[in-house]
Amino acid sequence: MTSKEKKDMTIRIGVLAAIFVGYSSSGLATNYGELQRSFPDVAVETIMMLTSVMGLFNMISSLLVGVMQRWLSQKQVLVLGLVITLTGIIPVFYHQNFYVLMAIVALIGFGTGMLTGCGPAYISGHFKGEARVQMLGLKMSVQGVGSVLFSFLGGALAVFGWWWSYLPFVLVGIALILCVVLLPREKTIRAQAAEAEAEEGSEQDADAADLARREEQGLTLKSPWPLLTIAVTCFICMTGSAQAGIALHIENNGMGNSATAGTVVAVMSLGMVLGGIIAPKVIAVLKTHTQVVCLAIASAGLFVWGLVPNIVVFTIAGLVWGTVYAIYFGHNLNYLSGILKPSATPLAMSLNAGISSGCFTLGVPIINFFGQFFPMPTYTSGFFTMGGILLVVCLLVLVTGFEKKLAAHML
Repeated sequence: MTSKEKKDMTIRIGVLAAIFVGYSSSGLATNYGELQRSFPDVAVETIMMLTSVMGLFNMISSLLVGVMQRWLSQKQVLVLGLVITLTGIIPVFYHQNFYVLMAIVALIGFGTGMLTGCGPAYISGHFKGEARVQMLGLKMSVQGVGSVLFSFLGGALAVFGWWWSYLPFVLVGIALILCVVLLPREKTIRAQAAEAEAEEGSEQDADAADLARREEQGLTLKSPWPLLTIAVTCFICMTGSAQAGIALHIENNGMGNSATAGTVVAVMSLGMVLGGIIAPKVIAVLKTHTQVVCLAIASAGLFVWGLVPNIVVFTIAGLVWGTVYAIYFGHNLNYLSGILKPSATPLAMSLNAGISSGCFTLGVPIINFFGQFFPMPTYTSGFFTMGGILLVVCLLVLVTGFEKKLAAHML
């Protein structure tokens, strides 16, 4: 193994460790029942607000992290995000006050938002071509594994007391050590780009020459193409909010109980793992038809959920949905990083993460609004609402030839 291969391997381990714990909040909602029993004076609606608080701060930091990278290196941003997220271990030692917990949950949301916002930008800056496609696929796989593991551990430990569901945050400490030790010290993206431009015409190594070329030829966020790419990415995030109706739909259609619903969600996360692994091969086959095919399959999966009251079919549809979600999301991140100037990529990735979080939150009121037009419960009609939205986006991408035009701007 050459020195460059060793360096790439250490970078892979470090950044994927940060992305893995970026979804450490997945299992926290499993302890709400225990919270209600431990804090009987706190209204149920207030307890449920923990999810909203965490989501709000996650969105805020996702949007801010692009600006942070003007003054901090990407390694510093990841390390800071890990340090903030590590505060999630505090409830294991101190768990007397609900509002202290709410503050901690806000910090968890802020820290994980920094990780999910900076992680893809870090990958985009250190890998290119097929290596970048592979790493963005691995990102989705690691994200799925993290979601499954933290959800499982959070639920399993909550039976001993709600505070024990925060014990898995010790893994954030391990990720912090890996990032500090394995990720190289670097200057800010803007400083690297400026140095590459200043050295233009002199002898440069291949990486510096490529950075200078991309900085000269790449698009800025003033171009419509990055913004349209973020838009088509965020629509599939919005439709993910239909998952909120899975448990009620399963129970009220006689397909199982809450444990069954948990299994379906876990299978969807496993689909994300599978999608991240097979993404490079699928994209190599579908090429500029990848977006349309993924959108069509994801839309069909949501319609199947609403139409077929069979738990086996429902679970298989969930597996397929998670798989195409990972392929589609990672593929669009590759487009986003491949068309932009390196100095513009961190802010673009930050906007993508923040707007995605916002669209996911916006999905619920959209489902509630359109639910009044369906002759069925809202938790079921949500599948049709979001499936219809994805179908419209799919047709627009197909008719406009959006992906072919986007591919023409790849550097």
